[in-house]
Amino acid sequence: MSKPCVFRMSDGRPVGRIVGRTFVRRAPFSRAIVRRLNALALHADLARALQARGVVEVVFEDTESNRRLVAPLSEFFGERAVLFNFGLGDQLALPMRLWREVSPVELSPLGRGAR
Repeated sequence: MSKPCVFRMSDGRPVGRIVGRTFVRRAPFSRAIVRRLNALALHADLARALQARGVVEVVFEDTESNRRLVAPLSEFFGERAVLFNFGLGDQLALPMRLWREVSPVELSPLGRGAR
């Protein structure tokens, strides 16, 4: 089994970790939700870097409720994603209806794409 890798942006700030082929981001939902779009988002540069590293899914771990939401990374590049910039750089938002809540047991340590 591969060891988790902390993923950092160009400024050195940690934004999540890669476990197998899964990117895991932990944050409070109340701060991560893009309310105008009712979506969770990734910086566009981060999404492209994850894709280049072979990541196939994104897991958002809500530190407020311990919920885990999962979505395929490919959805961030599809028609249903929204590209926006509210002053923090280009981001790709995925509407909440496209995220699926999962239990920790459903998450493979290597990511579902590794099976």
